[in-house]
Formats: sequence, structure tokens, C-alpha cells
Amino acid sequence: MKKEYDFSKLKGVKNPYASKKKAVGINLSPEVLDYFKKLGAETGLPYQKLIDLYLLDCAKRRKKLSLKWVAPENEKVCTGRDLADSISETGLPENEARAWRSQKAQGAPANPIGIILD
Repeated sequence: MKKEYDFSKLKGVKNPYASKKKAVGINLSPEVLDYFKKLGAETGLPYQKLIDLYLLDCAKRRKKLSLKWVAPENEKVCTGRDLADSISETGLPENEARAWRSQKAQGAPANPIGIILD
């Protein structure tokens, strides 16, 4: 073994193990965060990694969301002037407010209730 090595002739090589992931900001419901944090504590894995693994599995299996617009029996469905007043109180931009009115005209309730992964 040499006492010294000359590395000046070596070419830079990109680390093949460097992460190819992208940092994103995402808003998660407290229930989702609590679930993955608890699972992380049980498994010893960081909860962020568990969320990534779950979403990666969904992507590989080509799972798609199926949204079913269902109003619960106890939910008041606004129409007409009540709907207009409710939308104006949200501070939505006009184009988004029109989209909500269009959904209501087509019979969709205010909130998507049934979300199913196929």
C-alpha cells in the first residue's frame, strides 16, 4: 500500500446512491399524520418514509381514487340565495365560486364524502 495516492487524475463521478426524491410541501389531515407517526413508532421507521412507501405502492399498483358525492342525511344542502351567501362568505375567487355553483347545479353536495381507492 502506498503512503500517498494521486487523485488529481480522477474524474468526478456522480453518486449513484444519491436520492432522486423531490421535497414537496403537502397538507395532511391530523388523522393521517397521527396514523403514520404511530405506525412509525411501532416499526422504528420515520413516518415520512412510511408515507412515501405507501404512496409508492399506490403508484406502482396504479391505484386510482374513486370519488362518490354523497350528502349525509343530516347535512343541510344549500341552494339558491343560501348557497350564494355561503359561497361569498368563504372568500373564494369568482372562478372557483362559479365552479362550486356548477357542482351544486349538477346535484353534488358541498363536501366529497366517499373516497375509495380502487
